[in-house]
Amino acid sequence: MRHALLRVSVVVSMALIVAACQNGAGLDSYIESVRTEISGGSEAAESRVDEAAPEATATADQAGELQSEPKNLAGLPPGSEEINVANVEAESLAAPAPAVVRVALLVPLSGRYARQGSAILNAAQLALFDIGDDQFRLLPFDTGGTSDGAELAVLAALEAGASLLIGPLLREEVLAVAPHAKAANVRIIAFSTDPEVAGSGVYLIGHTSRQQVERVVNYAYLAGHRRFAALAPDTAYGRAVVSQYHKVLVSVGAELTRTAFYSADAADAAEVVRELANYDVRRAALEAEREALMEREDEISVRALTRLESLHTLGEVDFDAILIPDGGSRLRQVVSLVPFYDIEPAKVRLLGLGLWNTPQILAEPTLAGAWYVAPPPAAEGTFRRRYERAYDRLPLRIAELAYDATALAAALGRRDRRADFSDQALTTSRGFFGAAGAFRFMESGLSERGLAVLEVEAGGTVRVIDAPTRGFSAATAN
Repeated sequence: MRHALLRVSVVVSMALIVAACQNGAGLDSYIESVRTEISGGSEAAESRVDEAAPEATATADQAGELQSEPKNLAGLPPGSEEINVANVEAESLAAPAPAVVRVALLVPLSGRYARQGSAILNAAQLALFDIGDDQFRLLPFDTGGTSDGAELAVLAALEAGASLLIGPLLREEVLAVAPHAKAANVRIIAFSTDPEVAGSGVYLIGHTSRQQVERVVNYAYLAGHRRFAALAPDTAYGRAVVSQYHKVLVSVGAELTRTAFYSADAADAAEVVRELANYDVRRAALEAEREALMEREDEISVRALTRLESLHTLGEVDFDAILIPDGGSRLRQVVSLVPFYDIEPAKVRLLGLGLWNTPQILAEPTLAGAWYVAPPPAAEGTFRRRYERAYDRLPLRIAELAYDATALAAALGRRDRRADFSDQALTTSRGFFGAAGAFRFMESGLSERGLAVLEVEAGGTVRVIDAPTRGFSAATAN
Protein backbone atom coordinates (compact mmCIF):
# COMPACT_ATOMS: atom_id res chain seq x y z
CA MET A 1 0.00 0.00 0.00
CA ARG A 2 2.86 2.32 0.92
CA HIS A 3 4.53 1.90 -2.49
CA ALA A 4 1.23 2.38 -4.26
CA LEU A 5 0.73 5.71 -2.50
CA LEU A 6 4.24 6.81 -3.44
CA ARG A 7 3.76 5.89 -7.08
CA VAL A 8 0.52 7.87 -7.14
CA SER A 9 2.36 10.86 -5.69
CA VAL A 10 4.96 10.61 -8.46
CA VAL A 11 2.27 10.63 -11.15
CA VAL A 12 0.39 13.48 -9.52
CA SER A 13 3.55 15.56 -8.95
CA MET A 14 3.84 16.68 -12.57
CA ALA A 15 0.31 18.02 -12.58
CA LEU A 16 0.88 19.77 -9.25
CA ILE A 17 3.91 21.71 -10.41
CA VAL A 18 2.18 22.81 -13.62
CA ALA A 19 -0.83 23.97 -11.65
CA ALA A 20 1.39 25.72 -9.12
CA CYS A 21 3.20 27.62 -11.85
CA GLN A 22 -0.05 28.61 -13.55
CA ASN A 23 -1.46 29.92 -10.29
CA GLY A 24 1.69 31.84 -9.43
CA ALA A 25 2.52 29.51 -6.54
CA GLY A 26 6.19 28.81 -5.79
CA LEU A 27 8.22 25.65 -5.46
CA ASP A 28 7.66 25.63 -1.70
CA SER A 29 3.94 25.01 -2.05
CA TYR A 30 4.56 22.24 -4.56
CA ILE A 31 7.01 20.48 -2.25
CA GLU A 32 4.68 20.82 0.72
CA SER A 33 1.78 19.35 -1.25
CA VAL A 34 3.81 16.32 -2.30
CA ARG A 35 5.23 15.80 1.17
CA THR A 36 1.71 15.84 2.54
CA GLU A 37 0.77 13.05 0.14
CA ILE A 38 3.83 11.00 1.10
CA SER A 39 3.01 11.45 4.78
CA GLY A 40 -0.54 10.20 4.27
CA GLY A 41 0.32 6.51 4.82
CA SER A 42 -0.03 4.50 8.00
CA GLU A 43 1.94 5.29 11.15
CA ALA A 44 3.96 2.13 10.61
CA ALA A 45 4.95 3.27 7.15
CA GLU A 46 5.97 6.69 8.45
CA SER A 47 8.10 5.08 11.11
CA ARG A 48 9.78 2.88 8.52
CA VAL A 49 10.62 5.87 6.31
CA ASP A 50 11.93 7.89 9.24
CA GLU A 51 14.18 5.00 10.24
CA ALA A 52 15.46 4.60 6.67
CA ALA A 53 16.18 8.28 6.15
CA PRO A 54 16.57 10.04 9.53
CA GLU A 55 18.26 13.12 8.06
CA ALA A 56 16.29 13.36 4.82
CA THR A 57 14.23 16.35 5.90
CA ALA A 58 17.15 18.36 7.21
CA THR A 59 17.39 22.01 6.26
CA ALA A 60 20.26 23.26 4.16
CA ASP A 61 22.23 24.29 7.25
CA GLN A 62 21.60 20.96 8.98
CA ALA A 63 22.57 19.08 5.85
CA GLY A 64 25.94 20.79 5.84
CA GLU A 65 26.56 19.45 9.34
CA LEU A 66 26.49 15.90 7.98
CA GLN A 67 29.88 16.42 6.34
CA SER A 68 33.01 15.28 8.15
CA GLU A 69 36.40 16.73 7.38
CA PRO A 70 38.91 14.41 5.71
CA LYS A 71 41.61 13.56 8.24
CA ASN A 72 44.74 14.49 6.31
CA LEU A 73 43.74 17.21 3.88
CA ALA A 74 46.17 19.60 5.51
CA GLY A 75 48.93 17.63 3.80
CA LEU A 76 47.26 17.80 0.40
CA PRO A 77 47.38 21.29 -1.09
CA PRO A 78 45.31 21.70 -4.25
CA GLY A 79 48.44 21.66 -6.38
CA SER A 80 49.61 18.31 -4.99
CA GLU A 81 48.78 15.45 -7.36
CA GLU A 82 45.65 17.39 -8.22
CA ILE A 83 43.08 15.62 -10.39
CA ASN A 84 41.35 18.41 -12.28
CA VAL A 85 37.86 17.91 -13.63
CA ALA A 86 37.20 20.83 -15.94
CA ASN A 87 35.22 21.43 -19.04
CA VAL A 88 37.57 20.67 -21.91
CA GLU A 89 35.98 23.38 -24.00
CA ALA A 90 36.41 25.85 -21.10
CA GLU A 91 34.04 28.36 -22.63
CA SER A 92 34.29 31.80 -21.09
CA LEU A 93 30.96 33.11 -19.83
CA ALA A 94 30.74 36.78 -19.04
CA ALA A 95 27.66 36.73 -16.83
CA PRO A 96 28.38 36.92 -13.08
CA ALA A 97 27.94 33.84 -10.92
CA PRO A 98 25.09 33.67 -8.42
CA ALA A 99 26.01 34.42 -4.82
CA VAL A 100 25.72 30.78 -3.75
CA VAL A 101 25.55 27.57 -5.80
CA ARG A 102 23.85 24.71 -3.97
CA VAL A 103 24.30 21.12 -5.11
CA ALA A 104 22.60 18.25 -3.28
CA LEU A 105 24.26 14.90 -2.66
CA LEU A 106 21.60 12.19 -2.33
CA VAL A 107 23.30 9.17 -0.78
CA PRO A 108 22.55 6.30 1.63
CA LEU A 109 24.24 7.42 4.82
CA SER A 110 22.24 4.83 6.76
CA GLY A 111 20.83 1.41 5.98
CA ARG A 112 22.16 -1.45 3.89
CA TYR A 113 24.26 0.72 1.56
CA ALA A 114 25.71 3.08 4.17
CA ARG A 115 29.26 1.91 3.38
CA GLN A 116 28.88 2.99 -0.24
CA GLY A 117 27.25 6.22 0.86
CA SER A 118 30.14 7.03 3.16
CA ALA A 119 32.65 6.45 0.34
CA ILE A 120 30.64 8.71 -1.96
CA LEU A 121 30.53 11.48 0.65
CA ASN A 122 34.25 11.18 1.37
CA ALA A 123 35.19 11.42 -2.31
CA ALA A 124 32.78 14.32 -2.83
CA GLN A 125 34.48 16.26 -0.05
CA LEU A 126 37.88 15.56 -1.61
CA ALA A 127 36.62 17.01 -4.90
CA LEU A 128 35.15 19.98 -3.07
CA PHE A 129 38.56 20.65 -1.50
CA ASP A 130 40.24 20.50 -4.93
CA ILE A 131 37.78 22.32 -7.18
CA GLY A 132 35.10 24.13 -5.18
CA ASP A 133 35.21 27.78 -4.17
CA ASP A 134 33.64 29.58 -1.23
CA GLN A 135 30.40 30.13 -3.16
CA PHE A 136 29.83 26.40 -3.71
CA ARG A 137 27.69 24.52 -1.20
CA LEU A 138 27.48 20.71 -1.16
CA LEU A 139 24.41 19.57 0.77
CA PRO A 140 24.27 15.85 1.65
CA PHE A 141 20.87 14.21 2.23
CA ASP A 142 20.42 10.66 3.49
CA THR A 143 18.24 8.43 1.27
CA GLY A 144 18.57 5.37 3.49
CA GLY A 145 19.03 3.34 0.30
CA THR A 146 15.26 3.18 -0.29
CA SER A 147 12.89 4.76 -2.79
CA ASP A 148 10.84 6.21 0.10
CA GLY A 149 13.90 7.82 1.65
CA ALA A 150 15.11 9.09 -1.73
CA GLU A 151 11.77 10.78 -2.39
CA LEU A 152 11.84 12.58 0.94
CA ALA A 153 15.48 13.51 0.37
CA VAL A 154 14.86 15.09 -3.04
CA LEU A 155 11.99 17.16 -1.68
CA ALA A 156 14.25 18.45 1.09
CA ALA A 157 17.02 19.14 -1.41
CA LEU A 158 14.76 21.13 -3.71
CA GLU A 159 13.39 23.05 -0.77
CA ALA A 160 16.97 23.90 0.21
CA GLY A 161 17.52 25.43 -3.22
CA ALA A 162 19.61 22.73 -4.91
CA SER A 163 20.26 23.51 -8.57
CA LEU A 164 21.81 20.09 -9.31
CA LEU A 165 21.39 16.65 -7.75
CA ILE A 166 24.29 14.19 -7.42
CA GLY A 167 22.94 10.70 -6.74
CA PRO A 168 21.05 8.69 -5.80
CA LEU A 169 22.74 5.29 -5.91
CA LEU A 170 20.12 2.73 -6.88
CA ARG A 171 17.74 2.31 -9.81
CA GLU A 172 14.67 2.38 -7.56
CA GLU A 173 15.85 5.58 -5.92
CA VAL A 174 16.42 7.28 -9.27
CA LEU A 175 12.91 6.36 -10.38
CA ALA A 176 11.51 7.94 -7.19
CA VAL A 177 13.60 11.11 -7.49
CA ALA A 178 13.41 11.82 -11.24
CA PRO A 179 9.81 13.10 -11.52
CA HIS A 180 10.34 15.70 -8.77
CA ALA A 181 13.64 16.86 -10.26
CA LYS A 182 12.10 17.13 -13.71
CA ALA A 183 9.18 19.11 -12.34
CA ALA A 184 11.63 21.57 -10.78
CA ASN A 185 13.84 21.62 -13.93
CA VAL A 186 16.83 20.29 -11.99
CA ARG A 187 19.28 17.83 -13.53
CA ILE A 188 20.46 14.59 -11.91
CA ILE A 189 23.88 12.93 -12.07
CA ALA A 190 23.11 9.45 -10.71
CA PHE A 191 25.29 6.47 -9.80
CA SER A 192 22.90 3.80 -11.08
CA THR A 193 24.22 1.63 -13.92
CA ASP A 194 20.77 0.77 -15.31
CA PRO A 195 20.49 2.48 -18.72
CA GLU A 196 16.70 2.30 -18.51
CA VAL A 197 16.61 5.17 -16.00
CA ALA A 198 18.79 7.51 -18.11
CA GLY A 199 17.42 10.44 -20.11
CA SER A 200 14.99 13.31 -19.52
CA GLY A 201 17.44 15.13 -17.29
CA VAL A 202 18.95 12.02 -15.65
CA TYR A 203 22.64 11.41 -16.43
CA LEU A 204 24.42 8.21 -15.38
CA ILE A 205 28.06 8.73 -14.49
CA GLY A 206 28.82 5.04 -13.99
CA HIS A 207 30.66 2.70 -16.33
CA THR A 208 28.00 1.31 -18.67
CA SER A 209 28.37 -2.31 -19.71
CA ARG A 210 27.54 -1.48 -23.33
CA GLN A 211 30.59 0.73 -23.80
CA GLN A 212 32.84 -1.77 -22.02
CA VAL A 213 31.62 -4.61 -24.24
CA GLU A 214 32.18 -2.53 -27.38
CA ARG A 215 35.70 -1.63 -26.26
CA VAL A 216 36.91 -5.14 -25.45
CA VAL A 217 35.22 -6.82 -28.44
CA ASN A 218 36.57 -4.26 -30.93
CA TYR A 219 40.08 -4.74 -29.58
CA ALA A 220 39.83 -8.54 -29.62
CA TYR A 221 38.47 -8.52 -33.17
CA LEU A 222 41.29 -6.29 -34.40
CA ALA A 223 43.71 -8.68 -32.69
CA GLY A 224 42.42 -11.53 -34.84
CA HIS A 225 39.69 -13.22 -32.80
CA ARG A 226 36.63 -14.22 -34.84
CA ARG A 227 34.68 -16.87 -32.90
CA PHE A 228 33.39 -15.79 -29.52
CA ALA A 229 31.58 -17.42 -26.60
CA ALA A 230 29.85 -16.03 -23.51
CA LEU A 231 29.79 -17.42 -19.97
CA ALA A 232 27.60 -15.24 -17.76
CA PRO A 233 25.46 -15.29 -14.61
CA ASP A 234 21.78 -15.98 -15.18
CA THR A 235 20.73 -12.58 -13.85
CA ALA A 236 19.18 -9.50 -15.43
CA TYR A 237 22.64 -7.98 -15.67
CA GLY A 238 24.21 -11.08 -17.17
CA ARG A 239 21.54 -11.48 -19.83
CA ALA A 240 21.62 -7.77 -20.69
CA VAL A 241 25.40 -7.90 -21.20
CA VAL A 242 25.17 -11.00 -23.39
CA SER A 243 22.50 -9.29 -25.51
CA GLN A 244 24.79 -6.27 -25.95
CA TYR A 245 27.69 -8.64 -26.69
CA HIS A 246 25.76 -10.36 -29.46
CA LYS A 247 24.85 -7.05 -31.09
CA VAL A 248 28.45 -5.84 -31.01
CA LEU A 249 29.72 -9.10 -32.49
CA VAL A 250 27.23 -8.83 -35.33
CA SER A 251 28.27 -5.24 -35.98
CA VAL A 252 31.96 -6.16 -36.36
CA GLY A 253 31.30 -9.32 -38.36
CA ALA A 254 32.29 -11.86 -35.68
CA GLU A 255 30.38 -14.98 -34.62
CA LEU A 256 28.85 -15.89 -31.25
CA THR A 257 29.28 -19.67 -31.30
CA ARG A 258 28.24 -20.58 -27.74
CA THR A 259 26.37 -18.96 -24.85
CA ALA A 260 26.07 -20.39 -21.36
CA PHE A 261 24.45 -19.07 -18.18
CA TYR A 262 25.08 -20.30 -14.64
CA SER A 263 22.78 -19.69 -11.68
CA ALA A 264 23.12 -16.62 -9.47
CA ASP A 265 24.65 -18.75 -6.69
CA ALA A 266 26.89 -20.55 -9.22
CA ALA A 267 25.76 -23.92 -7.81
CA ASP A 268 25.53 -25.35 -11.33
CA ALA A 269 28.71 -23.70 -12.62
CA ALA A 270 30.65 -26.96 -13.06
CA GLU A 271 27.89 -28.50 -15.15
CA VAL A 272 27.48 -25.34 -17.24
CA VAL A 273 31.20 -24.95 -17.99
CA ARG A 274 31.47 -28.67 -18.79
CA GLU A 275 28.73 -28.31 -21.40
CA LEU A 276 30.19 -25.07 -22.77
CA ALA A 277 33.51 -26.85 -23.29
CA ASN A 278 31.79 -29.77 -25.06
CA TYR A 279 33.87 -31.78 -22.63
CA ASP A 280 32.07 -35.12 -22.77
CA VAL A 281 32.17 -35.27 -26.58
CA ARG A 282 35.85 -34.32 -26.69
CA ARG A 283 36.64 -36.79 -23.89
CA ALA A 284 34.87 -39.58 -25.79
CA ALA A 285 36.83 -38.68 -28.92
CA LEU A 286 40.08 -39.07 -26.97
CA GLU A 287 39.10 -42.48 -25.62
CA ALA A 288 38.09 -43.66 -29.08
CA GLU A 289 41.41 -42.53 -30.54
CA ARG A 290 43.34 -44.29 -27.78
CA GLU A 291 41.49 -47.55 -28.37
CA ALA A 292 42.11 -47.34 -32.11
CA LEU A 293 45.84 -46.76 -31.62
CA MET A 294 46.15 -49.56 -29.09
CA GLU A 295 44.92 -52.02 -31.69
CA ARG A 296 47.88 -51.16 -33.87
CA GLU A 297 51.44 -52.22 -33.23
CA ASP A 298 53.36 -49.97 -35.60
CA GLU A 299 55.89 -47.45 -34.26
CA ILE A 300 53.90 -44.41 -35.42
CA SER A 301 50.82 -45.55 -33.49
CA VAL A 302 52.87 -46.20 -30.37
CA ARG A 303 54.33 -42.70 -30.51
CA ALA A 304 50.89 -41.17 -31.08
CA LEU A 305 49.51 -43.08 -28.12
CA THR A 306 52.30 -41.75 -25.94
CA ARG A 307 51.46 -38.18 -26.96
CA LEU A 308 47.82 -38.72 -25.98
CA GLU A 309 48.72 -39.75 -22.41
CA SER A 310 48.97 -36.12 -21.28
CA LEU A 311 45.62 -35.10 -22.80
CA HIS A 312 42.18 -35.08 -21.20
CA THR A 313 40.20 -34.38 -24.37
CA LEU A 314 40.74 -34.48 -28.11
CA GLY A 315 39.82 -31.61 -30.42
CA GLU A 316 39.43 -27.89 -29.91
CA VAL A 317 36.48 -25.85 -28.67
CA ASP A 318 34.63 -23.90 -31.36
CA PHE A 319 35.60 -20.44 -30.05
CA ASP A 320 38.84 -18.53 -29.60
CA ALA A 321 37.66 -15.89 -27.10
CA ILE A 322 35.16 -15.97 -24.25
CA LEU A 323 33.56 -13.08 -22.35
CA ILE A 324 32.89 -13.65 -18.63
CA PRO A 325 31.01 -10.56 -17.37
CA ASP A 326 31.09 -11.23 -13.65
CA GLY A 327 33.05 -10.29 -10.55
CA GLY A 328 33.76 -11.11 -6.93
CA SER A 329 33.97 -14.60 -5.44
CA ARG A 330 31.52 -15.93 -8.03
CA LEU A 331 33.89 -15.07 -10.86
CA ARG A 332 36.81 -16.70 -9.06
CA GLN A 333 34.76 -19.87 -8.63
CA VAL A 334 33.62 -19.96 -12.25
CA VAL A 335 36.89 -19.02 -13.95
CA SER A 336 38.82 -21.77 -12.18
CA LEU A 337 36.57 -24.31 -13.93
CA VAL A 338 37.59 -23.10 -17.39
CA PRO A 339 40.97 -24.89 -17.59
CA PHE A 340 39.61 -27.78 -15.52
CA TYR A 341 37.27 -28.67 -18.39
CA ASP A 342 40.02 -28.23 -20.95
CA ILE A 343 39.32 -24.76 -22.24
CA GLU A 344 42.95 -23.70 -22.49
CA PRO A 345 43.61 -20.01 -21.70
CA ALA A 346 46.71 -20.31 -23.89
CA LYS A 347 44.43 -20.93 -26.89
CA VAL A 348 41.19 -19.21 -25.85
CA ARG A 349 41.44 -15.56 -24.77
CA LEU A 350 39.45 -14.74 -21.65
CA LEU A 351 37.71 -11.34 -21.80
CA GLY A 352 36.29 -9.28 -18.97
CA LEU A 353 34.75 -5.95 -17.96
CA GLY A 354 35.45 -3.47 -15.18
CA LEU A 355 34.14 -5.86 -12.51
CA TRP A 356 37.46 -7.66 -12.81
CA ASN A 357 39.40 -4.62 -11.66
CA THR A 358 40.16 -5.70 -8.08
CA PRO A 359 43.39 -7.17 -6.63
CA GLN A 360 41.58 -10.29 -5.43
CA ILE A 361 40.26 -11.16 -8.87
CA LEU A 362 43.41 -10.25 -10.79
CA ALA A 363 45.44 -12.59 -8.55
CA GLU A 364 43.46 -15.59 -9.89
CA PRO A 365 46.07 -17.66 -11.81
CA THR A 366 43.64 -18.63 -14.60
CA LEU A 367 43.33 -14.97 -15.62
CA ALA A 368 46.99 -14.60 -16.57
CA GLY A 369 46.95 -13.46 -20.20
CA ALA A 370 43.30 -12.35 -20.09
CA TRP A 371 42.13 -8.98 -21.39
CA TYR A 372 39.67 -6.64 -19.71
CA VAL A 373 38.65 -2.98 -19.83
CA ALA A 374 38.92 -0.41 -17.04
CA PRO A 375 39.96 3.20 -16.46
CA PRO A 376 43.69 3.86 -16.93
CA PRO A 377 45.57 2.52 -13.88
CA ALA A 378 47.75 5.63 -13.56
CA ALA A 379 44.77 7.95 -13.08
CA GLU A 380 43.06 5.54 -10.70
CA GLY A 381 46.25 5.04 -8.71
CA THR A 382 46.71 8.76 -8.12
CA PHE A 383 43.17 9.13 -6.85
CA ARG A 384 43.40 6.07 -4.62
CA ARG A 385 46.60 7.27 -2.98
CA ARG A 386 45.09 10.67 -2.25
CA TYR A 387 41.90 9.14 -0.87
CA GLU A 388 43.85 6.76 1.35
CA ARG A 389 45.99 9.59 2.73
CA ALA A 390 42.90 11.65 3.47
CA TYR A 391 40.75 8.93 5.07
CA ASP A 392 43.17 6.17 6.13
CA ARG A 393 41.41 3.59 3.99
CA LEU A 394 41.26 2.53 0.36
CA PRO A 395 38.30 3.85 -1.64
CA LEU A 396 35.48 1.75 -3.00
CA ARG A 397 35.19 1.73 -6.79
CA ILE A 398 32.24 4.11 -6.69
CA ALA A 399 34.32 6.78 -4.95
CA GLU A 400 36.01 7.74 -8.22
CA LEU A 401 32.62 8.42 -9.78
CA ALA A 402 31.57 10.52 -6.79
CA TYR A 403 34.75 12.57 -7.11
CA ASP A 404 34.14 13.15 -10.82
CA ALA A 405 30.49 14.13 -10.34
CA THR A 406 31.24 16.59 -7.55
CA ALA A 407 34.28 18.11 -9.22
CA LEU A 408 32.29 18.53 -12.44
CA ALA A 409 29.53 20.31 -10.51
CA ALA A 410 32.03 22.55 -8.75
CA ALA A 411 33.76 23.39 -12.04
CA LEU A 412 30.48 24.30 -13.76
CA GLY A 413 29.42 26.36 -10.75
CA ARG A 414 32.58 28.42 -10.18
CA ARG A 415 32.11 32.05 -9.21
CA ASP A 416 34.11 33.37 -12.19
CA ARG A 417 31.35 32.13 -14.48
CA ARG A 418 27.62 31.73 -14.27
CA ALA A 419 26.64 28.34 -12.82
CA ASP A 420 25.32 26.31 -15.72
CA PHE A 421 23.93 22.83 -15.16
CA SER A 422 21.86 22.78 -18.34
CA ASP A 423 21.71 19.84 -20.72
CA GLN A 424 23.92 21.77 -23.13
CA ALA A 425 26.62 22.31 -20.51
CA LEU A 426 26.52 18.72 -19.26
CA THR A 427 26.66 17.18 -22.75
CA THR A 428 29.54 19.22 -24.12
CA SER A 429 30.88 17.08 -26.95
CA ARG A 430 34.52 17.32 -25.90
CA GLY A 431 33.76 16.08 -22.41
CA PHE A 432 35.61 16.32 -19.11
CA PHE A 433 38.69 14.83 -17.48
CA GLY A 434 38.31 13.20 -14.08
CA ALA A 435 39.85 10.89 -11.50
CA ALA A 436 39.42 7.89 -13.81
CA GLY A 437 40.27 9.59 -17.10
CA ALA A 438 38.19 11.28 -19.80
CA PHE A 439 34.40 11.05 -19.82
CA ARG A 440 31.40 12.81 -21.30
CA PHE A 441 27.64 12.63 -21.05
CA MET A 442 25.61 11.72 -24.10
CA GLU A 443 22.23 13.21 -24.98
CA SER A 444 20.74 9.82 -24.07
CA GLY A 445 21.83 10.37 -20.45
CA LEU A 446 24.48 7.66 -20.61
CA SER A 447 28.15 8.39 -20.15
CA GLU A 448 31.09 7.56 -22.38
CA ARG A 449 34.51 7.05 -20.82
CA GLY A 450 38.06 6.73 -22.02
CA LEU A 451 38.68 3.08 -21.16
CA ALA A 452 41.98 1.23 -21.41
CA VAL A 453 42.36 -2.39 -22.47
CA LEU A 454 44.56 -4.19 -19.95
CA GLU A 455 46.27 -7.58 -19.92
CA VAL A 456 46.54 -9.54 -16.68
CA GLU A 457 50.05 -10.76 -15.95
CA ALA A 458 51.23 -13.51 -13.63
CA GLY A 459 50.91 -12.49 -10.01
CA GLY A 460 47.98 -10.16 -10.62
CA THR A 461 49.81 -7.19 -12.11
CA VAL A 462 48.37 -5.57 -15.23
CA ARG A 463 49.75 -3.71 -18.19
CA VAL A 464 47.99 -1.36 -20.58
CA ILE A 465 47.92 -2.86 -24.07
CA ASP A 466 45.64 -0.22 -25.60
CA ALA A 467 45.43 3.20 -23.94
CA PRO A 468 42.39 5.46 -24.28
CA THR A 469 42.58 8.85 -25.87
CA ARG A 470 42.87 11.66 -23.34
CA GLY A 471 39.81 13.51 -24.57
CA PHE A 472 37.06 13.26 -27.15
CA SER A 473 36.61 14.68 -30.59
CA ALA A 474 34.24 17.60 -31.03
CA ALA A 475 31.64 15.31 -32.61
CA THR A 476 28.18 15.80 -31.20
CA ALA A 477 27.38 13.55 -28.26
CA ASN A 478 24.30 11.46 -28.77
